[in-house]
Amino acid sequence: MAIQLDSGLSPVVSAGKGVFAGAAGTAVMTLAQTKLWPPKVLEKIPSGYRPKPPRFPSNREEPVTEVVARRFVEGVLRRPLRGRAKRWAGQLVHFGTGAACGAVLALLARGRLGFRHGLLFGTIVWALNDNLAVPAMRLADWPSRYPLGVHLGALASHLVYGVTTALVLDRALRR
Repeated sequence: MAIQLDSGLSPVVSAGKGVFAGAAGTAVMTLAQTKLWPPKVLEKIPSGYRPKPPRFPSNREEPVTEVVARRFVEGVLRRPLRGRAKRWAGQLVHFGTGAACGAVLALLARGRLGFRHGLLFGTIVWALNDNLAVPAMRLADWPSRYPLGVHLGALASHLVYGVTTALVLDRALRR
């Protein structure tokens, strides 16, 4: 006897639909991050506190996703990762993370998913990923070392991700 979720689908099928929805959410999030609110603009928002400069990674211009990709390739495969290959590998990490979070949402979803579920999901992913997991793995520094605008941009991007993922997943689970 196969396990069935509330949607009537097996967990494997639901997770697969979640991977698709998470990848779609990541694509929309990436567009929002690069086209709607570029990070350099948001960094100028006054925050009322003077954060200390981040301590790591040592190259502050290297996105976290590229740090993960570089550390994996150089640590496991013992090969350098640079240039275009590092950018592509960073995007693979970015989309893989979004797809994995989408699969988790699909497995936890009960009933219909709507806009408010997406806002909650995006906020949770932002809080756990950007503010806990990434600093704990020393991929970036703790939130207190970044200006307010950086946090607002990241939260806004994750809200877009969450809403898109939830709405795409709701549609996919109903088919």
